Amino acid sequence: MAIKRIFPYLCLVIFCSCSSGWDNESKTLFYEACKEDAHARELDENKTKTVCDCRLETVQKKYPTLAEAMDNIDAIMKDEDLKNCEQTIIPTNE
Repeated sequence: MAIKRIFPYLCLVIFCSCSSGWDNESKTLFYEACKEDAHARELDENKTKTVCDCRLETVQKKYPTLAEAMDNIDAIMKDEDLKNCEQTIIPTNE
Protein backbone atom coordinates (compact mmCIF):
# COMPACT_ATOMS: atom_id res chain seq x y z
CA MET A 1 0.00 0.00 0.00
CA ALA A 2 1.21 3.50 -0.81
CA ILE A 3 0.84 4.77 2.74
CA LYS A 4 3.42 2.25 3.91
CA ARG A 5 5.91 3.87 1.55
CA ILE A 6 5.26 7.26 3.15
CA PHE A 7 5.98 5.99 6.69
CA PRO A 8 9.77 6.41 6.53
CA TYR A 9 9.33 9.95 5.30
CA LEU A 10 6.96 10.76 8.14
CA CYS A 11 9.62 9.52 10.52
CA LEU A 12 12.12 11.80 8.82
CA VAL A 13 9.73 14.71 9.19
CA ILE A 14 9.47 14.24 12.94
CA PHE A 15 13.22 14.29 13.32
CA CYS A 16 13.57 17.37 11.10
CA SER A 17 10.84 19.36 12.78
CA CYS A 18 11.36 20.93 16.17
CA SER A 19 8.07 22.81 16.33
CA SER A 20 4.57 21.56 16.93
CA GLY A 21 1.99 21.60 14.19
CA TRP A 22 2.66 21.27 10.51
CA ASP A 23 5.33 23.80 9.60
CA ASN A 24 6.27 24.37 5.97
CA GLU A 25 9.19 21.95 6.15
CA SER A 26 6.98 19.16 7.51
CA LYS A 27 4.36 19.73 4.83
CA THR A 28 6.99 19.85 2.11
CA LEU A 29 8.64 16.61 3.24
CA PHE A 30 5.28 14.82 3.43
CA TYR A 31 4.29 16.15 0.02
CA GLU A 32 7.61 15.21 -1.59
CA ALA A 33 7.33 11.66 -0.23
CA CYS A 34 3.82 11.44 -1.63
CA LYS A 35 5.00 12.71 -5.03
CA GLU A 36 7.83 10.20 -5.09
CA ASP A 37 5.37 7.39 -4.43
CA ALA A 38 2.97 8.65 -7.09
CA HIS A 39 5.72 8.94 -9.69
CA ALA A 40 6.91 5.42 -8.88
CA ARG A 41 3.39 4.28 -9.78
CA GLU A 42 3.53 6.36 -12.96
CA LEU A 43 0.79 8.85 -12.10
CA ASP A 44 0.86 11.99 -14.20
CA GLU A 45 1.48 15.39 -12.60
CA ASN A 46 -2.21 16.33 -12.35
CA LYS A 47 -3.16 13.08 -10.63
CA THR A 48 -0.11 13.28 -8.40
CA LYS A 49 -1.05 16.78 -7.27
CA THR A 50 -4.65 15.77 -6.64
CA VAL A 51 -3.73 12.70 -4.58
CA CYS A 52 -0.98 14.40 -2.58
CA ASP A 53 -3.05 17.51 -1.84
CA CYS A 54 -5.86 15.27 -0.61
CA ARG A 55 -3.57 13.11 1.54
CA LEU A 56 -1.85 16.08 3.17
CA GLU A 57 -5.12 17.89 3.82
CA THR A 58 -6.69 14.75 5.27
CA VAL A 59 -3.80 14.01 7.61
CA GLN A 60 -3.62 17.63 8.76
CA LYS A 61 -7.35 17.75 9.51
CA LYS A 62 -7.29 14.55 11.54
CA TYR A 63 -3.99 15.26 13.26
CA PRO A 64 -3.43 19.00 13.76
CA THR A 65 0.11 18.50 14.99
CA LEU A 66 2.90 16.45 13.56
CA ALA A 67 3.34 14.78 16.95
CA GLU A 68 -0.28 13.58 16.85
CA ALA A 69 0.22 12.21 13.35
CA MET A 70 3.31 10.31 14.42
CA ASP A 71 1.51 8.94 17.50
CA ASN A 72 -1.21 7.62 15.17
CA ILE A 73 0.91 6.38 12.28
CA ASP A 74 -0.70 2.93 12.38
CA ALA A 75 -4.15 4.49 12.01
CA ILE A 76 -2.91 6.70 9.17
CA MET A 77 -1.58 3.68 7.30
CA LYS A 78 -5.04 2.08 7.44
CA ASP A 79 -7.08 5.25 7.02
CA GLU A 80 -9.96 4.84 4.56
CA ASP A 81 -10.07 8.57 3.81
CA LEU A 82 -6.48 8.46 2.61
CA LYS A 83 -7.27 5.45 0.46
CA ASN A 84 -10.20 7.39 -0.97
CA CYS A 85 -7.86 10.18 -2.04
CA GLU A 86 -6.42 7.85 -4.61
CA GLN A 87 -9.61 6.03 -5.52
CA THR A 88 -11.21 9.28 -6.70
CA ILE A 89 -8.69 9.51 -9.54
CA ILE A 90 -7.81 5.85 -10.02
CA PRO A 91 -11.04 3.89 -10.03
CA THR A 92 -10.80 0.28 -9.01
CA ASN A 93 -12.13 -2.41 -11.28
CA GLU A 94 -14.91 -4.10 -9.36
